[in-house]
Amino acid sequence: DNKLKLCTYPDRYRILLEMKNFNIALAQFSPHIGNIEANTQKMLEQIDAAKQQQADLIVFPELSVIGYGAEDLLLRPSLAKRTEQAFAALREVKDIVLVFGFVHQAEDGQRYNSAAVMKDGQVLGVYNKQNLPNYSVFEYLGHKFGVLICEDLWALPTVQQVAQLNVETVLVLNASPYEVGKPQHRILTMKELAKQLQLNLVYVNQ
Repeated sequence: DNKLKLCTYPDRYRILLEMKNFNIALAQFSPHIGNIEANTQKMLEQIDAAKQQQADLIVFPELSVIGYGAEDLLLRPSLAKRTEQAFAALREVKDIVLVFGFVHQAEDGQRYNSAAVMKDGQVLGVYNKQNLPNYSVFEYLGHKFGVLICEDLWALPTVQQVAQLNVETVLVLNASPYEVGKPQHRILTMKELAKQLQLNLVYVNQ
């Protein structure tokens, strides 16, 4: 009734949600910090598994390419090249939309905790955490999506701005540590947001 889609899966490897005429796969895994090559390979394996289950779209956790908590690794000169190599591998994927977290290095050298939306090798948009550019919204199979990262969900003005763009579903990428009682709190909060803003929330943690 409140449009929050929840599902459990026994081995935490993959959750598949059915929404209207398409399926969304949630790739719940813990990336190895700094091991971009291994993380990319894991993502490709999960993509293959999701495609076998006829998923139309797969969502990965926050900073899934490099791993959450990379700290000084973000300053290494090799980061941009290694990230591009990961993108090159992911561009080979066809027939499924990818939404994944990575470190976006802008032309001015600034680095952002970002999410990319990719389809058939083409980057449809990039969303920077705590920033709301126009391309944080994309449309697929006639359905309009918005993208948020972790803490952005708890900033009501940010969520309201996304809702005002007339999105139907918001994809939320996270890398939050486990705390006793916190999962229940997140579910209650998301239920209230979904009900208040009249939209679907799809939330994936590592």
